[in-house]
Amino acid sequence: MIYYFLILFYWLFLFALGKKEMTNMRIFFAVLPMFLIMALRSVSVGSDTISYYTRYVGAVDMLSADNTITEPGYNLISYFFHDILGVPFWVYNAVMSMFVCYVLAIFLKHFSTNIYLSLFIYMTIGIFTMSMSGLRQMLAITICSIPVIWAKVSDEKGGEKRKHKFWRLLVGVLLVIVASTIHNSAIIFIPILFLMDMRLTRQQTIVIMIIAISTILFRSLLVGVMGNFMLDRYEKYDLEEGYMMNILALLVPIAIGLFCVLVSRPDNGERTYSKAFSLMFLFLALQVTFNNLALSQNQIARLGFYFMNSYIILIPYTLKKLPGNVRSVVTFFIIFLCLVYFYLGTHEGTLRIDNYKFFWQEPIYLNN
Repeated sequence: MIYYFLILFYWLFLFALGKKEMTNMRIFFAVLPMFLIMALRSVSVGSDTISYYTRYVGAVDMLSADNTITEPGYNLISYFFHDILGVPFWVYNAVMSMFVCYVLAIFLKHFSTNIYLSLFIYMTIGIFTMSMSGLRQMLAITICSIPVIWAKVSDEKGGEKRKHKFWRLLVGVLLVIVASTIHNSAIIFIPILFLMDMRLTRQQTIVIMIIAISTILFRSLLVGVMGNFMLDRYEKYDLEEGYMMNILALLVPIAIGLFCVLVSRPDNGERTYSKAFSLMFLFLALQVTFNNLALSQNQIARLGFYFMNSYIILIPYTLKKLPGNVRSVVTFFIIFLCLVYFYLGTHEGTLRIDNYKFFWQEPIYLNN
């Protein structure tokens, strides 16, 4: 795990130097180490990576396989790289990692109030660990992030005309449909596209968070309804097969949610949050909700992954609202807890990313 901690302390060092203007070059060098650790990993890093390697090698067969027929987008991508371009899996993985990191960098540029801290949170309690194993869903999540970024950029330019909003919405729906052909769970993102222009008051974010937390009380009913839409191949991963929901994974989103809605305030004395931060508060509430439901069927936690980037935006944003001395103490405490959480969740964890190896260290996989 030494490589991960080197990257984490690299970000902490830059964070400690103080806030500087985040030029494109600084963002590039901030994201670069994470891209390298993702792109250069071997097939043995990540519990699901070997299955994606197998699917990649058998890309032609996957085009007509019954168990993957509902996600043709990913099959076509694998077929294009393996059978048309003829590149080995490590090149394919590097290209996919570049795409994920590039979109993440743009997302952080437009949303984050402190990119170094956001990256630190992304790796420790965000979806970085999942990205090292769940390649398909990570691609789907990244594609779903594009209309979110587009909406933020349009808002930064002073808004857009109604016809431009229509085209943004249409393209957003098409992107989510494309993402759902890579991982079917992406379809959950379509309703979000219609909520990107909302602005929430602080009181509304508190109410939404209370509702999200309360879903733990009637999760059985909600899970029963959602179970009707779950693909058969995911139903086998029930709570008795070693995928038990980690209690920390339940408590952390709730703690983050309460911290952010209770401490943060809209900027400049305004009554409502900006569209971007209103959306992030909604994302956080959805993440809490799906984590609560995962106590009864943990595969529902997959849906929460689409909204976990709210952590990396709202925590730095909320910390800015604290007085100087208090902010320093709370920031140190959060950093410490993030490191502990990352170590406990990664060391000998179910995602199996702790024993890191570069792709050239396992030459058996180099040429396929």
